[in-house]
Amino acid sequence: MSASPFWIIFTDLDGTLLDHNSYRWEEAQPALDLCKRLNIPVVLVSSKTRAEIDLLRCKLSMSAPFISENGGGIFFPSEVFNDPSMGNLLVTSQEMPFIKTDKDLWKWSIGLPYDHLIKGLREIRDELRWNIKGFSDMSIEEISSLTGLDRQTSRLAAMREYDEPFIILEKQLPDTSVLFNAAAKKGFVVTVGRRFYHLQGKNDKGQSMEKVIS
Repeated sequence: MSASPFWIIFTDLDGTLLDHNSYRWEEAQPALDLCKRLNIPVVLVSSKTRAEIDLLRCKLSMSAPFISENGGGIFFPSEVFNDPSMGNLLVTSQEMPFIKTDKDLWKWSIGLPYDHLIKGLREIRDELRWNIKGFSDMSIEEISSLTGLDRQTSRLAAMREYDEPFIILEKQLPDTSVLFNAAAKKGFVVTVGRRFYHLQGKNDKGQSMEKVIS
């Protein structure tokens, strides 16, 4: 007799689960309630930070893993997962092991460390001589103004681990293929979001989703 199918839902946040302008989730609440009744885990996948997603996860009473910063980190709530590496065939000796965070989460780091990304973006900025400004160069007030987030949420957004959002402040937008090539030569990837460019390692959301379902 074949096993019953196991369903799992992955969802992005901004403009999907959350309203693009208000960041509220009330319109999605009936679907979330249905998933809970049917025991279907909902995995949050976003460019947002661990701190931002974990706060939202707690507000929504979710216990499924979540993926932060464009696939840079995978987090498993320890109240549900005693040791997420057990039985996971995709964990190899070449990959970073799971570590326990101070927020009762198991962390699997897929992306490059944040300080490496900051250094890389500054090197690219100097090389291209472009006016580029990353989150690490911004005050909480600037982040709040650019994102529309309140100050407290902006502080959480600034707690980066695997992804450096940035803006280009040139009067006329340069040929961005030059930027992409400069990043690639240093082993980085530049992605384009709704509000920001992002500098990251070669991780992506799809890759981390595959690791979750393994």
